[in-house]
Amino acid sequence: SISMFPRMWEATGLPYPRLIDRLIELALERHAHRRATRYSI
Repeated sequence: SISMFPRMWEATGLPYPRLIDRLIELALERHAHRRATRYSI
């Protein structure tokens, strides 16, 4: 069975490869933010 997930995103105008790129960008930003705001009590 083939996933319809990529086709659904393409139907919204966002190609699947661009979606993957954006998800990676968001994950890296989140990681950097969490790393910068981590502290010890």
